[in-house]
Amino acid sequence: QRNEVDQPEPAYTKYVQRYRPTSLEKQEIEKLLCELYFNAIYALSGSKAKEDKKARLDLYYRARKICPLSDADKKEVSKLEKSLN
Repeated sequence: QRNEVDQPEPAYTKYVQRYRPTSLEKQEIEKLLCELYFNAIYALSGSKAKEDKKARLDLYYRARKICPLSDADKKEVSKLEKSLN
């Protein structure tokens, strides 16, 4: 609820390793994590600050591990990578 992205990830990993959820349960949790990532990404999208760009890129990197990225998101990742290098 508070978009604290760093806290749910370890909990998710621990839950999957410890309890071996069904595929449906895992998909539901991953959907929630994707929503969290993209809400945080879009909350930072209006900022031109370098720190916020780095944070968005990091969130995209985390998201793409479990979330499908749209073509627009992939272009944004490429754009962010170029602007930060």
